[in-house]
Formats: sequence, C-alpha cells, structure tokens
Amino acid sequence: MCGARDILAESQFRHGRHQFCSLGREPIVQWALADIVEIGELLPNIINIKVSKSPCAGDVAVLGFLFDDDVNDCSDLALLDVMLTNTRLVLLTTLGLFISEDLRYGSLYMLKFSKPNFCGFERDDYYKAKIWYNVQCLANQENYELDYISLTFNKDKTLSQESTCFYSYDPFKQWHSCLPRKKKAERFISQRAVSFLVDYQQNTGIGFLTQQEEHADELHDGQQPVHEDEHHVLYMRMSIM
Repeated sequence: MCGARDILAESQFRHGRHQFCSLGREPIVQWALADIVEIGELLPNIINIKVSKSPCAGDVAVLGFLFDDDVNDCSDLALLDVMLTNTRLVLLTTLGLFISEDLRYGSLYMLKFSKPNFCGFERDDYYKAKIWYNVQCLANQENYELDYISLTFNKDKTLSQESTCFYSYDPFKQWHSCLPRKKKAERFISQRAVSFLVDYQQNTGIGFLTQQEEHADELHDGQQPVHEDEHHVLYMRMSIM
C-alpha cells in the first residue's frame, strides 16, 4: 500500500457582499501507509479483495488484499477485512481488531494502531468475525454526530467471553455488548448476532439474531427421543450508550 498525493478541495460561498471560504483535505491520502511494494508476483496468491470507500470522497478508497497460506510474511497475522471511517482506518485481522490513530493528525508518515482487548477470543474466532459500519460523511461534524462501528462473531458465547457482539464510537476506547440479556429460561438457547448497526440520530442500535432451540419429540415403547433444532431470525432494537 502506498501513499497518494494530497487532494485539496476549496469551496467558496457568497452571501450578499460576504464571501466564505473553506479548505478541506481527505485525511487518508496524507499518509504514507507503508513502503511501496511490487505486488505483481503475488497476484496468483490473492484469494479476495476488501474495499472500503471514504465516507466523504467517492473517489478515495482503501484496498486490502487477502492472500492464501503460501504468503505468510508475518507469523499468524493475516488481514480479514478493512474499514475506513471519517477519522480512522480499522483493520480486522486474525490477531484481533486494529484501530488507527486519528488520520487528521500525527506525523503523516508512521501510522500508529491500538488494539482493543476482547477477552476470551482466539485466532480462529476472528475468521468468524465481521465489522459493521453505518457510512456517513461527518465533514462538518456536530457535537451529537458520532462514528460508530460494531464487531460481531458468528459463534456462541463461551463462559470466558463477555459477549459475541460489541459496539463503540470514535475514538473506540470503550466497547459495549450488543447482545440482548437472556432470561433465565433462555440461558441454554443459542443466540448469534448476524448484524448490528447504530442509528446515532435516534440513539438506537438495530440488528438481527439467529436463535436455535432444541426440542425432543417424545416417543414410546422404549425408543430414544429424537432431537430437532428450530432456527429463528430475530429482529432486535436497543438503546445505545
């Protein structure tokens, strides 16, 4: 991945005898994200490409290349997904979620990342994870406007895991569960988050769950009961923090 040239946009507005001028800069193109590499020889090893467009510039995007197992420059580390928000570059990898510093500030050369700690999740769990982002341009951000992202794992929660669905807002330091609390009678029912997005204007999170329930059909004459699973897709709506 290499840095692109700066893109500057100047807007002028007139109202009567007054003129207003604003100068904007797309944050991601200011950074030299890595050394320039020759990717031609690696093309046969690419198994997928992830693209994330800038929320405010339709002609600016980040491309992430997913390689097969024959390309392994970093031990156990592989890219799974990429997301570009208004101020951050978010990378989902086999070693967890990495979130960049604010793209509007910094050295513009060495981009630093932080890694939230999701307790109890292993490398294999991140293959089942997905980032969700409600794309919105916040070029003229108001105090009530926030960038939210969420992370879902397509798996059942274990005892060592707080949740399998999390959400947070910029700067993505505090993460909250987006799984509904189970009633006591539902503690053995499997629930997995399919998707979760945040509507900040209504202070609400919206998502879908898959729920699996096991039933045993009663049989007679000493026959063993037959266990059948019922799958349901549930709509959920919850207030966010």
